[in-house]
Amino acid sequence: ATIFAPASPAPEGGFPAISVAHGTSGVAQFCAPSLLMNPNRKTVPDMFAGHVRPLVDAGYAVVMSDYVGMGAPGLPSYLVGEVEGRNVLDAARALQKFEPLAIRQPLVIWGHSQGGHAAAFAGQLAASYAPELRIAGVAMTAPAAELGLIFETIMRADEAGADTGLAMMVAGAWSQTYPEARAGAILTTAGLDKLVDVNGRCVFGEVASFNDLPPSTYFKANPARTPGWREIVAQNTPGSVPSIPPLLVLQGAADEIVLPPTTDAFVRRLCQIGDTVHYKRYEGASHFSVVKASWSDLLAWLGDRSDGRAAPSICRTAAG
Repeated sequence: ATIFAPASPAPEGGFPAISVAHGTSGVAQFCAPSLLMNPNRKTVPDMFAGHVRPLVDAGYAVVMSDYVGMGAPGLPSYLVGEVEGRNVLDAARALQKFEPLAIRQPLVIWGHSQGGHAAAFAGQLAASYAPELRIAGVAMTAPAAELGLIFETIMRADEAGADTGLAMMVAGAWSQTYPEARAGAILTTAGLDKLVDVNGRCVFGEVASFNDLPPSTYFKANPARTPGWREIVAQNTPGSVPSIPPLLVLQGAADEIVLPPTTDAFVRRLCQIGDTVHYKRYEGASHFSVVKASWSDLLAWLGDRSDGRAAPSICRTAAG
Protein backbone atom coordinates (compact mmCIF):
# COMPACT_ATOMS: atom_id res chain seq x y z
CA ALA A 1 0.00 0.00 0.00
CA THR A 2 0.96 3.63 -0.31
CA ILE A 3 0.44 6.09 2.55
CA PHE A 4 -0.16 9.83 2.14
CA ALA A 5 -0.63 12.44 4.86
CA PRO A 6 -0.71 16.20 5.35
CA ALA A 7 2.70 17.82 5.87
CA SER A 8 1.33 19.69 8.88
CA PRO A 9 1.47 18.25 12.42
CA ALA A 10 -1.35 15.90 13.36
CA PRO A 11 -4.29 17.48 15.19
CA GLU A 12 -5.02 16.48 18.76
CA GLY A 13 -6.06 12.83 18.76
CA GLY A 14 -4.40 12.16 15.40
CA PHE A 15 -5.33 12.45 11.74
CA PRO A 16 -8.69 11.08 10.60
CA ALA A 17 -7.95 8.04 8.46
CA ILE A 18 -9.32 6.71 5.18
CA SER A 19 -8.53 3.54 3.28
CA VAL A 20 -9.00 4.23 -0.44
CA ALA A 21 -9.90 1.34 -2.74
CA HIS A 22 -8.46 2.25 -6.12
CA GLY A 23 -10.29 2.06 -9.42
CA THR A 24 -9.22 0.00 -12.40
CA SER A 25 -5.55 0.42 -13.29
CA GLY A 26 -5.00 -2.94 -14.98
CA VAL A 27 -4.43 -6.62 -14.24
CA ALA A 28 -0.66 -6.98 -14.59
CA GLN A 29 1.79 -6.63 -11.74
CA PHE A 30 3.35 -3.50 -13.26
CA CYS A 31 -0.04 -1.70 -13.31
CA ALA A 32 -0.08 -1.23 -9.51
CA PRO A 33 -0.95 2.30 -8.37
CA SER A 34 2.10 2.30 -6.07
CA LEU A 35 4.25 2.05 -9.20
CA LEU A 36 2.23 4.34 -11.48
CA MET A 37 0.67 6.95 -9.20
CA ASN A 38 3.21 9.70 -9.51
CA PRO A 39 2.02 13.32 -9.64
CA ASN A 40 4.69 14.02 -12.28
CA ARG A 41 3.48 11.26 -14.62
CA LYS A 42 0.33 10.85 -16.68
CA THR A 43 0.08 7.06 -16.54
CA VAL A 44 -2.94 6.96 -14.25
CA PRO A 45 -4.71 10.30 -14.75
CA ASP A 46 -6.56 11.67 -11.72
CA MET A 47 -5.69 8.79 -9.37
CA PHE A 48 -3.38 11.01 -7.36
CA ALA A 49 -4.59 14.51 -8.25
CA GLY A 50 -8.28 13.59 -8.34
CA HIS A 51 -8.63 10.88 -5.71
CA VAL A 52 -5.86 11.19 -3.13
CA ARG A 53 -4.75 14.81 -3.01
CA PRO A 54 -8.21 16.25 -2.15
CA LEU A 55 -8.48 13.88 0.82
CA VAL A 56 -5.03 14.88 2.08
CA ASP A 57 -5.95 18.54 1.59
CA ALA A 58 -9.08 17.90 3.69
CA GLY A 59 -6.87 16.66 6.54
CA TYR A 60 -7.02 12.90 6.10
CA ALA A 61 -4.21 10.38 6.33
CA VAL A 62 -4.78 8.18 3.30
CA VAL A 63 -3.73 4.63 2.54
CA MET A 64 -4.30 3.07 -0.89
CA SER A 65 -3.72 -0.65 -1.32
CA ASP A 66 -2.37 -2.37 -4.38
CA TYR A 67 -4.60 -5.40 -4.85
CA VAL A 68 -3.04 -8.88 -4.83
CA GLY A 69 -1.04 -9.55 -8.00
CA MET A 70 -0.28 -5.86 -8.45
CA GLY A 71 3.04 -4.42 -7.32
CA ALA A 72 4.02 -7.80 -5.89
CA PRO A 73 3.62 -11.31 -7.38
CA GLY A 74 0.32 -13.14 -7.14
CA LEU A 75 -2.74 -14.23 -9.09
CA PRO A 76 -4.83 -11.45 -10.66
CA SER A 77 -7.52 -10.08 -8.36
CA TYR A 78 -9.52 -7.86 -10.72
CA LEU A 79 -13.09 -7.81 -9.35
CA VAL A 80 -12.29 -10.73 -7.03
CA GLY A 81 -14.32 -9.38 -4.16
CA GLU A 82 -13.00 -11.16 -1.09
CA VAL A 83 -9.37 -10.54 -2.05
CA GLU A 84 -9.97 -6.85 -2.80
CA GLY A 85 -11.96 -6.35 0.39
CA ARG A 86 -9.29 -7.96 2.54
CA ASN A 87 -6.61 -5.85 0.85
CA VAL A 88 -8.50 -2.64 1.67
CA LEU A 89 -8.84 -3.73 5.31
CA ASP A 90 -5.20 -4.86 5.52
CA ALA A 91 -4.15 -1.45 4.23
CA ALA A 92 -6.19 0.19 6.99
CA ARG A 93 -4.42 -2.01 9.54
CA ALA A 94 -1.05 -0.96 8.11
CA LEU A 95 -1.96 2.72 8.33
CA GLN A 96 -2.98 2.44 11.96
CA LYS A 97 0.33 0.75 12.79
CA PHE A 98 2.46 3.21 10.82
CA GLU A 99 4.39 4.80 13.67
CA PRO A 100 5.43 8.08 11.99
CA LEU A 101 1.75 9.12 11.86
CA ALA A 102 -0.69 9.64 14.70
CA ILE A 103 -3.98 8.12 13.53
CA ARG A 104 -7.32 8.34 15.27
CA GLN A 105 -10.22 5.92 15.11
CA PRO A 106 -12.74 5.36 13.71
CA LEU A 107 -11.68 5.22 10.07
CA VAL A 108 -13.64 5.38 6.83
CA ILE A 109 -13.37 3.63 3.44
CA TRP A 110 -13.98 4.99 -0.06
CA GLY A 111 -13.62 3.58 -3.56
CA HIS A 112 -14.49 4.54 -7.13
CA SER A 113 -15.46 2.09 -9.91
CA GLN A 114 -13.53 -1.15 -9.26
CA GLY A 115 -12.71 0.52 -5.96
CA GLY A 116 -16.43 0.77 -5.19
CA HIS A 117 -16.64 -2.99 -5.65
CA ALA A 118 -13.65 -3.46 -3.33
CA ALA A 119 -15.05 -1.04 -0.75
CA ALA A 120 -18.39 -2.87 -0.72
CA PHE A 121 -16.63 -6.14 0.05
CA ALA A 122 -14.48 -4.47 2.71
CA GLY A 123 -17.66 -3.27 4.42
CA GLN A 124 -19.29 -6.69 4.47
CA LEU A 125 -16.07 -8.52 5.47
CA ALA A 126 -14.95 -6.13 8.19
CA ALA A 127 -16.79 -7.71 11.12
CA SER A 128 -15.36 -11.18 10.46
CA TYR A 129 -11.98 -10.38 8.92
CA ALA A 130 -10.89 -7.25 10.80
CA PRO A 131 -13.06 -6.97 13.92
CA GLU A 132 -10.45 -4.81 15.64
CA LEU A 133 -10.99 -2.00 13.14
CA ARG A 134 -13.60 0.61 13.96
CA ILE A 135 -15.10 1.52 10.59
CA ALA A 136 -17.50 4.44 10.69
CA GLY A 137 -18.64 4.29 7.08
CA VAL A 138 -18.04 2.93 3.58
CA ALA A 139 -18.53 5.15 0.52
CA MET A 140 -18.73 3.97 -3.10
CA THR A 141 -18.71 6.13 -6.22
CA ALA A 142 -19.94 4.56 -9.48
CA PRO A 143 -19.34 1.08 -8.02
CA ALA A 144 -18.84 -1.84 -10.41
CA ALA A 145 -20.99 -3.87 -8.06
CA GLU A 146 -23.96 -5.51 -9.76
CA LEU A 147 -21.79 -7.73 -11.93
CA GLY A 148 -24.48 -9.96 -13.41
CA LEU A 149 -26.52 -6.99 -14.57
CA ILE A 150 -23.39 -5.23 -15.85
CA PHE A 151 -22.52 -8.25 -17.99
CA GLU A 152 -26.12 -8.54 -19.20
CA THR A 153 -26.07 -4.89 -20.25
CA ILE A 154 -22.73 -5.17 -22.06
CA MET A 155 -23.69 -8.32 -23.96
CA ARG A 156 -27.21 -7.20 -24.83
CA ALA A 157 -26.12 -3.80 -26.20
CA ASP A 158 -23.14 -5.34 -28.07
CA GLU A 159 -21.69 -1.92 -28.81
CA ALA A 160 -18.05 -0.98 -29.25
CA GLY A 161 -16.67 0.93 -26.28
CA ALA A 162 -14.64 0.83 -23.09
CA ASP A 163 -16.72 -1.95 -21.55
CA THR A 164 -15.35 -4.51 -24.00
CA GLY A 165 -11.82 -4.09 -22.69
CA LEU A 166 -13.03 -4.16 -19.09
CA ALA A 167 -14.94 -7.38 -19.72
CA MET A 168 -11.82 -8.86 -21.31
CA MET A 169 -9.90 -7.94 -18.16
CA VAL A 170 -12.39 -9.99 -16.15
CA ALA A 171 -12.00 -12.91 -18.56
CA GLY A 172 -8.23 -12.72 -18.35
CA ALA A 173 -8.04 -12.32 -14.58
CA TRP A 174 -10.67 -14.88 -13.59
CA SER A 175 -9.45 -17.54 -16.03
CA GLN A 176 -6.10 -17.39 -14.21
CA THR A 177 -7.51 -17.17 -10.70
CA TYR A 178 -10.33 -19.75 -10.85
CA PRO A 179 -9.56 -23.22 -12.30
CA GLU A 180 -13.22 -23.74 -13.23
CA ALA A 181 -13.36 -20.50 -15.24
CA ARG A 182 -12.26 -21.73 -18.66
CA ALA A 183 -11.64 -18.87 -21.05
CA GLY A 184 -12.68 -21.04 -23.99
CA ALA A 185 -16.18 -21.37 -22.55
CA ILE A 186 -16.92 -17.65 -23.06
CA LEU A 187 -14.41 -16.30 -25.60
CA THR A 188 -14.28 -16.59 -29.36
CA THR A 189 -11.06 -17.51 -31.13
CA ALA A 190 -10.38 -13.78 -31.54
CA GLY A 191 -10.93 -13.28 -27.83
CA LEU A 192 -8.58 -16.11 -26.90
CA ASP A 193 -5.94 -14.76 -29.27
CA LYS A 194 -6.11 -11.32 -27.64
CA LEU A 195 -5.97 -12.49 -24.03
CA VAL A 196 -2.26 -11.75 -24.15
CA ASP A 197 -3.15 -8.04 -24.32
CA VAL A 198 -4.87 -8.28 -20.92
CA ASN A 199 -1.60 -9.17 -19.21
CA GLY A 200 0.55 -6.88 -21.32
CA ARG A 201 -1.18 -3.52 -20.91
CA CYS A 202 -2.57 -1.28 -18.17
CA VAL A 203 -6.10 0.02 -18.22
CA PHE A 204 -6.02 2.74 -20.86
CA GLY A 205 -3.98 0.63 -23.27
CA GLU A 206 -6.34 -2.23 -22.51
CA VAL A 207 -9.44 -0.22 -23.32
CA ALA A 208 -7.87 1.19 -26.48
CA SER A 209 -6.97 -2.32 -27.64
CA PHE A 210 -10.61 -3.47 -27.59
CA ASN A 211 -12.86 -0.43 -27.98
CA ASP A 212 -13.13 -0.47 -31.78
CA LEU A 213 -15.22 -3.65 -32.01
CA PRO A 214 -18.35 -4.90 -30.19
CA PRO A 215 -18.13 -7.50 -27.39
CA SER A 216 -19.47 -10.26 -29.66
CA THR A 217 -16.16 -10.11 -31.55
CA TYR A 218 -14.44 -11.51 -28.48
CA PHE A 219 -17.23 -13.14 -26.44
CA LYS A 220 -19.31 -16.07 -27.66
CA ALA A 221 -21.21 -16.42 -24.35
CA ASN A 222 -22.33 -14.21 -21.49
CA PRO A 223 -20.23 -15.01 -18.40
CA ALA A 224 -23.26 -14.36 -16.18
CA ARG A 225 -25.13 -17.22 -17.91
CA THR A 226 -22.30 -19.69 -18.51
CA PRO A 227 -21.74 -22.65 -16.15
CA GLY A 228 -18.45 -22.33 -14.32
CA TRP A 229 -18.61 -18.54 -14.75
CA ARG A 230 -22.05 -17.54 -13.49
CA GLU A 231 -21.27 -18.98 -10.06
CA ILE A 232 -18.13 -16.84 -9.88
CA VAL A 233 -20.10 -13.78 -10.99
CA ALA A 234 -22.50 -14.37 -8.09
CA GLN A 235 -19.65 -15.01 -5.66
CA ASN A 236 -18.03 -11.70 -6.59
CA THR A 237 -21.19 -9.62 -6.46
CA PRO A 238 -21.35 -7.70 -3.15
CA GLY A 239 -24.51 -7.32 -1.14
CA SER A 240 -25.19 -10.90 -0.10
CA VAL A 241 -24.03 -10.18 3.47
CA PRO A 242 -25.11 -7.08 5.42
CA SER A 243 -22.55 -4.36 6.06
CA ILE A 244 -22.33 -3.19 9.66
CA PRO A 245 -20.90 0.24 8.73
CA PRO A 246 -23.35 2.61 7.03
CA LEU A 247 -22.98 3.01 3.27
CA LEU A 248 -22.92 5.91 0.81
CA VAL A 249 -23.45 5.32 -2.90
CA LEU A 250 -22.79 8.09 -5.44
CA GLN A 251 -23.65 7.70 -9.12
CA GLY A 252 -23.42 9.85 -12.24
CA ALA A 253 -26.66 9.89 -14.20
CA ALA A 254 -24.66 10.04 -17.46
CA ASP A 255 -22.23 7.26 -16.54
CA GLU A 256 -21.28 5.43 -19.72
CA ILE A 257 -19.41 2.54 -18.03
CA VAL A 258 -21.32 1.68 -14.84
CA LEU A 259 -24.83 2.45 -16.06
CA PRO A 260 -27.16 4.05 -13.49
CA PRO A 261 -29.78 1.23 -13.58
CA THR A 262 -27.14 -1.24 -12.40
CA THR A 263 -26.33 0.94 -9.41
CA ASP A 264 -30.04 1.50 -8.72
CA ALA A 265 -30.47 -2.29 -8.56
CA PHE A 266 -27.46 -2.61 -6.24
CA VAL A 267 -28.87 -0.03 -3.84
CA ARG A 268 -32.25 -1.76 -3.80
CA ARG A 269 -30.56 -5.01 -2.86
CA LEU A 270 -28.56 -3.34 -0.10
CA CYS A 271 -31.78 -1.98 1.36
CA GLN A 272 -33.43 -5.39 1.13
CA ILE A 273 -30.73 -7.02 3.27
CA GLY A 274 -31.05 -4.33 5.93
CA ASP A 275 -28.12 -2.02 5.22
CA THR A 276 -28.10 1.68 6.09
CA VAL A 277 -27.66 3.33 2.68
CA HIS A 278 -27.62 6.92 1.48
CA TYR A 279 -27.81 7.26 -2.31
CA LYS A 280 -27.29 10.30 -4.52
CA ARG A 281 -27.28 10.67 -8.31
CA TYR A 282 -25.70 13.56 -10.22
CA GLU A 283 -27.29 14.78 -13.43
CA GLY A 284 -24.88 15.06 -16.36
CA ALA A 285 -22.01 13.38 -14.51
CA SER A 286 -20.06 10.67 -16.33
CA HIS A 287 -18.14 7.73 -14.88
CA PHE A 288 -15.11 9.91 -14.20
CA SER A 289 -16.58 13.39 -13.74
CA VAL A 290 -18.89 12.11 -10.98
CA VAL A 291 -15.90 12.00 -8.62
CA LYS A 292 -15.47 15.77 -8.80
CA ALA A 293 -19.22 16.43 -9.00
CA SER A 294 -19.87 14.51 -5.78
CA TRP A 295 -16.73 15.52 -3.89
CA SER A 296 -18.29 17.99 -1.46
CA ASP A 297 -21.07 15.52 -0.58
CA LEU A 298 -18.53 12.73 -0.11
CA LEU A 299 -16.35 14.82 2.21
CA ALA A 300 -19.37 15.96 4.23
CA TRP A 301 -20.61 12.38 4.65
CA LEU A 302 -17.14 11.07 5.57
CA GLY A 303 -16.67 13.88 8.05
CA ASP A 304 -20.00 13.19 9.72
CA ARG A 305 -19.14 9.49 10.04
CA SER A 306 -15.70 10.28 11.46
CA ASP A 307 -17.32 12.62 13.99
CA GLY A 308 -19.83 9.99 15.08
CA ARG A 309 -23.01 11.57 13.71
CA ALA A 310 -25.94 9.32 12.79
CA ALA A 311 -25.96 8.21 9.16
CA PRO A 312 -28.90 9.04 6.87
CA SER A 313 -30.60 6.24 4.92
CA ILE A 314 -33.00 6.06 2.01
CA CYS A 315 -33.89 2.51 2.96
CA ARG A 316 -36.37 3.44 5.65
CA THR A 317 -38.24 5.50 3.07
CA ALA A 318 -38.04 2.72 0.50
CA ALA A 319 -39.31 0.17 3.03
CA GLY A 320 -42.08 2.41 4.18
